[in-house]
Amino acid sequence: GDNHSTRSSLSIKLKVGDRVTRGPDWKWSNQDGGDGSCGTVKELKSNGWIEVVWDKGGKNLYRMNKNYQDLKLSSSIDPSILEESVRVISSLHTKLSVGDRVKRGRDWCYGSQDGGPGSIGTVIHVQNQFGWVFVEWDNGRTNRYRKGGPSGGYDLQIHEKCKDPIPGSYVVLSPNFKQFSDAEKGNLKLGDIGIVTNISGNRVKVKSSDGNTWNYDKQSIVTIRVRRVTTGDIVTVSEDFEKYLDSENGPLTHGDVAVVLEDDGSHGKSCKVIAKGKEWRYHRNALRLARRRKVSVGDSVALTFGLESFSEKQEGGLLPGDVGKILSIDKDTSICLVKSIKTDKILRYHEYLLEPINPRPRPGDSVMLTEHYKQFGDAAEGPLVRKEIGILMKDDESDKPFLVSACDKSFWYKEGAIQKVIENNQNWFEEVSVEEEEDDKSGGCVIQ
Repeated sequence: GDNHSTRSSLSIKLKVGDRVTRGPDWKWSNQDGGDGSCGTVKELKSNGWIEVVWDKGGKNLYRMNKNYQDLKLSSSIDPSILEESVRVISSLHTKLSVGDRVKRGRDWCYGSQDGGPGSIGTVIHVQNQFGWVFVEWDNGRTNRYRKGGPSGGYDLQIHEKCKDPIPGSYVVLSPNFKQFSDAEKGNLKLGDIGIVTNISGNRVKVKSSDGNTWNYDKQSIVTIRVRRVTTGDIVTVSEDFEKYLDSENGPLTHGDVAVVLEDDGSHGKSCKVIAKGKEWRYHRNALRLARRRKVSVGDSVALTFGLESFSEKQEGGLLPGDVGKILSIDKDTSICLVKSIKTDKILRYHEYLLEPINPRPRPGDSVMLTEHYKQFGDAAEGPLVRKEIGILMKDDESDKPFLVSACDKSFWYKEGAIQKVIENNQNWFEEVSVEEEEDDKSGGCVIQ
């Protein structure tokens, strides 16, 4: 009677996930991996059999009924759980550094401040003496959290350690960069982005956006995971920009572009842009780099339409309607050396500020007006109107080189005002605004 009662209680206690070892009626040799081996209950069968997965490999069915008890409960811990526990504890106690990627720890008690379960943030400052860590979450919020020590509690655990810089890495100054050697004398300011060009021992050579380099102590800089927005960039809003504080009230909407006038290096609304005549501060994550224009050495270029006012004022620099030729492009900083056709001056422009002009047409080519022809001299006064075709008669390579015949008239156009018509391309006509269509009604002809 007592034995039957004991067996019944054993069978009742077992459930999926329980840890088990050999019971009093074991008869299955070393199927479990040997005496003392443990396994985990995976499934309870309706006919009194229980499926067990053994720690040393393999699984099988075993009897657990009123007559036979092949198994009994074990106090051992599932090794996979133990391994995960060790990993979590290790990640909690890992020393955090600026640039480390972190997520919620075991003592998290701040709701959705981080953006929700699974969200990741970046350590931006560490106060070791007080046990606090400051984190900027990917949703744009910033706050401080406990990391053990005097503060108590582990609000965070490591997700990914900050990687050491390698040639080609993007870096920024660490918040405590002033403590290291002569980092203050370098070209980077807090918030600026540089690119690593060489590493020698503890010294890292970093090229800034102006093309200059400086050797920094490795501890004075932090590797960033991706190229982020900074001063001088041409930007548009990110897909989810509305979730960042006050961004929806700014001048930018999807499809608009602007220039970042200032990045103060803070972790809030750090980027000041100007668009549609209005200045506005955005969180860095509310902006993304505008699509790169494909310019190459040797291209004829003009200032990007709508962004001319953002280009750096240089003596003899390009004005709206002027054309230059790209002599070289720095692949690290995207700075182009451009020779002005008008002044022969060598100028420096970021490639975002340059718009390639179509391949130079030759005498005899069919030509049409470009999309922004009105900004190139007096092109609007010529016989060509949008969507109509003329014939290039002459190119004297002067400031106004193209003599075009259209509608029994000849007219000299500046480079950039006309483009070659590409045959067998059904998409070379641009959409024309209502205003342009009305202008076109003044008359015109198509050369057959």
